[in-house]
Amino acid sequence: TVFVGGLEPTIVEDQLRDHFAPYGELIYVKIPPGKGCGFVQFLYRQHAEYAISVLNNTIFGQQTIRLSWGRSSTTKPLVDGAAVSYPQASTGAYYGGYGSYGY
Repeated sequence: TVFVGGLEPTIVEDQLRDHFAPYGELIYVKIPPGKGCGFVQFLYRQHAEYAISVLNNTIFGQQTIRLSWGRSSTTKPLVDGAAVSYPQASTGAYYGGYGSYGY
């Protein structure tokens, strides 16, 4: 999941979807009300990585957006009280999670 920070308040989910769609197949787009940010989940991790590399610190609407890895919206299973992480499937499918991309 790609975190999109710096969204102007007038941006709606359809606009965010249209902005990211050229970089790969999207499975989820969400803008929480009043937060100035959004979340975009791609089907494939490679597409999310590419979108981050191209769109980070670019103008969207009237503001510069900042992109980074966001948390997955799914709950990870617990084993002995600790969250379990599974390796990415060999198909390259990306289902969200934590990344090492940062500023």
